[in-house]
Amino acid sequence: MAGITCARRLHDAGLEVEIFEKSRGIGGRLATRRTEFGNFDHGAPFFSAASDRFAAFAAEKLVAGSLAFWSDASLGATQSALQFVGLPGMNAFLKPESRPLRLHTEATISRILDDGEKLLLEGSAPPDTAGYSHVVVTAPAPQAAQITANFSSLKAALESVVFVPSWVLMISVRRASHGPAGLVAAPHPDIKQMVQESAKPGRAPDQDIERWVVHCTDEFSIAALEETQATIIDRALPAALETLKAGKADVVHCAAHRWRYATALKAAGAPVLMSADGRVIVAGDGCTGGGVEGAYESGWAAAEAVLNRASTN
Repeated sequence: MAGITCARRLHDAGLEVEIFEKSRGIGGRLATRRTEFGNFDHGAPFFSAASDRFAAFAAEKLVAGSLAFWSDASLGATQSALQFVGLPGMNAFLKPESRPLRLHTEATISRILDDGEKLLLEGSAPPDTAGYSHVVVTAPAPQAAQITANFSSLKAALESVVFVPSWVLMISVRRASHGPAGLVAAPHPDIKQMVQESAKPGRAPDQDIERWVVHCTDEFSIAALEETQATIIDRALPAALETLKAGKADVVHCAAHRWRYATALKAAGAPVLMSADGRVIVAGDGCTGGGVEGAYESGWAAAEAVLNRASTN
């Protein structure tokens, strides 16, 4: 969210921009897992839009059909702002933003180097990668600290950011006759929430099988950070099935995924972080918190910082 927002704004302002993404596709925690048992939004299940700027952005995507408003009654008790989901998957609304951009996927950047004139990227970037006047890093703070290790002015601020992990289960079960539907908040001490995929707009309806995403609590995820997926399933699945009023024999698919840097528990407290010379900028929800919206606002601020330097230089 932060990287695409920043890059698109700079591109639209006439600057030459390249994006290096270590994954096969864009979106980060705006992620959807595709399986033979259906799709699961196993990252951010939905997000809010409170600020005027992000609300305007969301409104554009609503009109374009790549976002939808989710008004499930279950949200009212736990959320105060309007909730949105991507259509047909969570990262769908970012894809049109990325199309004009020069995007390198499966390109891992390990370090930024300064040759005295330009910034160079070390890692698996394409061999013809040129030097840059500015580099914006939108990886989570612990990874950003490694990438920016040559810029000591960023060290203290990045080390102050605290992320908490999240273990997530993706479950397909034969339909239970008396189970809940929609969003279920805190049904068990180890479970933060459970989301039924078909309850969200634009998702395939459930037939004989229901699809659920189970988000474990921060406390559970921290304690189980280095456990195996099989162990997490053994520990968390029984509580989820109890909530669904289903038995283990009803499970036709179950997978676990760990988000090591899921939520910024303690953010840096600034829209962006900048090196002493202003050429290296760190952005993302680790700067201000606020999840998807916070990442958008931080990406916007990063672009603003680059444009301000470009205009003065």
